[in-house]
Amino acid sequence: MGRALRRGGAMLVARRRVLFAIAVRVGFWAALWIWSSAAVALLGPAHDPGALGQASAASLDHALQTFAIGTAICVVIVLGASATRLRLAGGVLGTMHGASAVVLWLLSSV
Repeated sequence: MGRALRRGGAMLVARRRVLFAIAVRVGFWAALWIWSSAAVALLGPAHDPGALGQASAASLDHALQTFAIGTAICVVIVLGASATRLRLAGGVLGTMHGASAVVLWLLSSV
């Protein structure tokens, strides 16, 4: 059992670049899903921007936290991705998260 674990660990260490690249891509898709699901939840089923003014403070705070988590994931993508296109897409997605968080912060403070 110990030998199999050592061999498996050595295989993971040898393939750490591939595993990190896969993790970065999964993080990108997770951040995209976080942004789209939080935006749809805030705008409602009719996609009405007027629904933002009627949202409760608890839902705004929850969405603000989700956008902050998405921004942190995008920072990891921009700093860790080896592909230029993925770094650029992570930067754009991080900007979307940040802009959404700023808008929600302004709405919740008014």
